[in-house]
Amino acid sequence: MVSYRLVRFVLGLGSVLAFCGLGWILFDYLQNKATLEARLDYSALERTFRVPDKGSLEGHLKDSVRYRLLHEMNVTGLVKATDSGLGTHLPPPPPVGPEDLEVRYIQFVPEAPASTCAYLVDSGNFSLSDVVTGDFRFLGEVFELESKPGVSLKVEAIRKEEVDLRVLTEDEPFTVRTGEDEIDTTGLLTVGGVGEFRPVPPKKTRTREPGLFEVGIDDFKDMSGMEEDQILAQVRMRRDRDPVTQEVRGLRIQGLGKDSVFARQGLIEDDVILSVNGFPASDRSKLLKHLREMKNPTSLEVDVLRFGSRRTLTYQLPRR
Repeated sequence: MVSYRLVRFVLGLGSVLAFCGLGWILFDYLQNKATLEARLDYSALERTFRVPDKGSLEGHLKDSVRYRLLHEMNVTGLVKATDSGLGTHLPPPPPVGPEDLEVRYIQFVPEAPASTCAYLVDSGNFSLSDVVTGDFRFLGEVFELESKPGVSLKVEAIRKEEVDLRVLTEDEPFTVRTGEDEIDTTGLLTVGGVGEFRPVPPKKTRTREPGLFEVGIDDFKDMSGMEEDQILAQVRMRRDRDPVTQEVRGLRIQGLGKDSVFARQGLIEDDVILSVNGFPASDRSKLLKHLREMKNPTSLEVDVLRFGSRRTLTYQLPRR
């Protein structure tokens, strides 16, 4: 039979030991208080959580530097120390030079610089067929080589027998001269009137520069002939509401069909389409109806909310 005196003794002894342990922790803190609190900048900590001033444009996404103090505190002890340089662990992009490209043909039109272009071939892509793999590139166009992913090139200058190209991460361009191969250029240049030259658009949409797209002929025909249900099969969208006012502000893209025509238009998942040429995108059916009723537009400006920031995507449309 358990003795109640023994139980009371054990419980009392445990309480005394716990109290002594708490007292020892408090004593240790008081002895080392200056050292422990020296690592904390209380003024910086208060600024981190201060309420934004009235009329301030400061939103819920503050500068990441404001949170560095909390990261350095590492109160959980679970964050491993890492190198502060974010780019030190990334491999450098592959070098690109004149040996990586070939110029098969140059259409040089001094009277119409916008029609001047060069047919560039990626030397790293070998084709077993008779079709020459490449594309026409216009002055100022930015593109990427398939054999050197991650490196963007810009067409700096096009002359009669050579092209100047520049890697966007470098300052100095390099020159590539024309080769001897013949390609079919029928229909490349069209003349719209006296002194008016107009290049034929590409078959598939391509990027002229960041945020500027040249819609291809085939892509434009496919999108123009789609019914609403066909569009929704390739682009899943839903209404998106402002988190504060709860008003519908646009259409959020929930998914894009793999290799679909819309995947080449520069849109990505979670983009919120706010407006098209100023027309609000709050209602999907009304937006599609508005686009179909437009009479031969030459371009479209799409306002998009991406990662919390607003940007404009411009699309140059082929002439009908």
